[in-house]
Amino acid sequence: MERRQHITQTPCFYPWFEYGSFFLSWLVYMALTIPFFPGFAESFWAFPVGIIFCGVGTFLLGMRFLWGDIILSEDGVKCCRRIGNRFLRWEDVIQVAAIRHDSTRILVLVEKGGVPMKAPKSHFLFFLRNPRKLVFLPDDKNTRAFVAEFYGPEDIREPKDSY
Repeated sequence: MERRQHITQTPCFYPWFEYGSFFLSWLVYMALTIPFFPGFAESFWAFPVGIIFCGVGTFLLGMRFLWGDIILSEDGVKCCRRIGNRFLRWEDVIQVAAIRHDSTRILVLVEKGGVPMKAPKSHFLFFLRNPRKLVFLPDDKNTRAFVAEFYGPEDIREPKDSY
């Protein structure tokens, strides 16, 4: 008997990783710049070069460690990343929310032990309250149909525009 699967990719960075790794990259950049290049740290180019350095560093860290395939099956959701592979059963999902992060539409699965989203006001606080309890899926027709079949309809439907 063949099992049904839907394979997709992570739609975006994890927001806490985005902000935290950028801040950590900035601290490393400043820690290396001030002692080794004291004149450069005070120059006009220190800030723009630092922003570029930290942005590229954050992007490369995310590609290396967090991006990977997500396999949706009848049993649950398997996240295949380089670090932190995990499997989430459909019974352990307490909420599916459709939200918008920057300009990307995503479905967010909240695992048992996480705090469900009450109202679609501030996603940043929602992300901070649920470390390691969220799975991000792209919000497309195939993924939405697969989630609706095995979990049910989404609990929060924020994006109003059509496909």
